[in-house]
Amino acid sequence: MTTSFDFHTLSLTIDQTLAEYNRARVPGPLGLHLYEVVQGDRSKILRFRHEHAHFTSFLATGLADLYGVFSDYTLALLYAYVHRQMTGDGAAALTLPLIMPGEEGSPAHGSELRRAWDQVNNLQAFLFGFGTSATVPALVDTGPQDDFWAAHFDLCFSRIVQRFYRLLESLATDAGTAYPGGRALPLITVPQGQRVLSARAVMEAYAITIEVLNTHFRGIRTEYTTYSEPVVRNPGPLYTAAVECLLGAGGRNSSLDEFLAGRAPPDVYYLVVAASFAAMQVPVVQQLDGEVEFGGRPGALSPAHRLHRLAGRLSQGELGPVPAKIRGDREALLTWLRSCHRAWGDEDPIVALSAAHERHQSDPALRDVPAHEKSMIQMAWSTRANFFGDPNDFVLDAGMFSERYPCQVRYVRTRDGKLVALGEAKNIQARYLADHTPVMLQAAVFARHWSSTWEKLPEVPAADRADSLAGSIAWAGCLFGDAARGREWKVPAITLRM
Repeated sequence: MTTSFDFHTLSLTIDQTLAEYNRARVPGPLGLHLYEVVQGDRSKILRFRHEHAHFTSFLATGLADLYGVFSDYTLALLYAYVHRQMTGDGAAALTLPLIMPGEEGSPAHGSELRRAWDQVNNLQAFLFGFGTSATVPALVDTGPQDDFWAAHFDLCFSRIVQRFYRLLESLATDAGTAYPGGRALPLITVPQGQRVLSARAVMEAYAITIEVLNTHFRGIRTEYTTYSEPVVRNPGPLYTAAVECLLGAGGRNSSLDEFLAGRAPPDVYYLVVAASFAAMQVPVVQQLDGEVEFGGRPGALSPAHRLHRLAGRLSQGELGPVPAKIRGDREALLTWLRSCHRAWGDEDPIVALSAAHERHQSDPALRDVPAHEKSMIQMAWSTRANFFGDPNDFVLDAGMFSERYPCQVRYVRTRDGKLVALGEAKNIQARYLADHTPVMLQAAVFARHWSSTWEKLPEVPAADRADSLAGSIAWAGCLFGDAARGREWKVPAITLRM
């Protein structure tokens, strides 16, 4: 098991047992957190910093708001299909997974769902992952979604479906101008040849740089500090493409090996961390009432294209270098970030950050919500407010200790399959069900997702899987109003095929 950050549940998986984690963690206001150490194994702390950087940057940049559109939509898509299989609105038994290998192409077994689902997954790979071979015209074609909803639409899904179609419309506007030849992701040239620049590579550029800064430039070391893993890591070419893209921009002469070993000049690290963070600041804001606003010009929703354009402007001298005093000068950093967004044609993102900060100051109902009770929308707003209060800490140190308005990791999963959740035990069950239902419904519908789903949820024993799936279906049914519309609706009896 390796340390990782999960987009959907805002959780971290760590390479420690529960006992090791509890020994390393100091209980305090920062929640499920690992602190810097002056004695003992520092390697685990550094990996935690890496994944925590993913967490804070994901929430503070607009990526969480964009991902929320997908999360809600996949929940609606999967539940609509599950509900259709329940004879008599849920009275019958249900055998899961619904679609076994070899059945997905059959009209009797969800061929319209498969096409819609594959398109959604390709879009997520394009905007958040390592990419897809699908062209942009194929990614934004509404046909697969139209076919699915023609058979499964209900008014209870309308708000979520409309929001997803607006996303497709926004991306379709980009298709003719931002993506030459229909190619979804840009190609870059590095010393080793050509590579695809992906959204995940941009996210990794930020987290890798935060880790390298904390490995070689920041942190307290003593004779009692130990490292159980190599100090210099080799993340691999898929992960380092964005770093290499920026190293080649603006006259930077440092090699990737020098960068990873902490031997590049400090201003190189500040450039990579600030530029990758700016590229992730997509113009998407989910309001507290759930409505989502998309902004920007062609290519604005793709972190990969944003970073590619930024690197080009740095190379051409159209964008100045990161200011020398960027670490200690709040306005210098904000001014440089604004210059990045002007180069993309975005509206000023600092306005949304300022609005979140002002809302927290003026609205006790938002300001005083405990971290473990916040919705994911509220978490993103709190992170933006923290960003505006201390932008230097947020960009250059990944907001590790910026907790004026608490915004914390919800869950930590340990190497021995244990789960630690934020908040009191008596309040965790409902939140856990709400956060994990879209993930569990993937296993309920597709056998191809069965193993990978339960690998992500090792805290659910095999004997409890049927009950967990039944609970998720029940929660989705309540969310979409099946239990409140005068129907004879109940959780079906679950039989597992796997």
